[in-house]
Amino acid sequence: MMNLLACAMVRLTARDCARTGYGDYLTVCELGNQHLKPTVKSKFKTRNVKKFYQKYNFTEYFAIDTNESCFSVPMDLNYNIKSKYNFNKQFDLVTNNGTGEHVFNQLSVFENMHDLCKLNGYMLHILPFNSPEHGFYNFNPNLFGALALENNYEIIVSVIATADMSYYQPIEFTPNRQTKIVKEWNIPTDSYYSAECAVIMKKKSEKEFSIPMQEMYVKHIQSPEIRKNYK
Repeated sequence: MMNLLACAMVRLTARDCARTGYGDYLTVCELGNQHLKPTVKSKFKTRNVKKFYQKYNFTEYFAIDTNESCFSVPMDLNYNIKSKYNFNKQFDLVTNNGTGEHVFNQLSVFENMHDLCKLNGYMLHILPFNSPEHGFYNFNPNLFGALALENNYEIIVSVIATADMSYYQPIEFTPNRQTKIVKEWNIPTDSYYSAECAVIMKKKSEKEFSIPMQEMYVKHIQSPEIRKNYK
């Protein structure tokens, strides 16, 4: 669902594109088709998600889901779509806005994001931090730090926020665990809008996707054969 937080992250991505001179006619692929919340339709005076993206120079829109609603093409994100569907197209922005938590195979989700993104393109994740029984998973900030470290992504924006942006806290997404952040940052735990991890990352290398290991355990690897797989 395209809520105020998602819209803010797309606008920040478009701003970084403009700042770096990345391009004027941009393409976007969304994992999971998106509906605009009524508050978004009213605030941005637009009737659908494709029109919203066009406001920010994303002239070509593509979405992947299990159905054909909201301009989407049916593909199963539990699988590597390059090998299963021979889908090799790449985009300037790839989004995972409230979709990945509903997909069992997390490796395929992050690998598909990587493969779909152009070199120097952007990946936007907005995923639940503390939302019980919403999907299969909640996500911790150190995951995104580890992904960035292992795959040479540049983290452009990293926040924990609620969908309505009544809570919005920039924090550093590092590979290290931050076990006290809920208390230190007063992250809401009982509000109507649960907290979400929102991170914009830039793909800086053409190398194949590399699976991260949680940083605190890498130093304990004793096998050279295993250790060579991780930074």
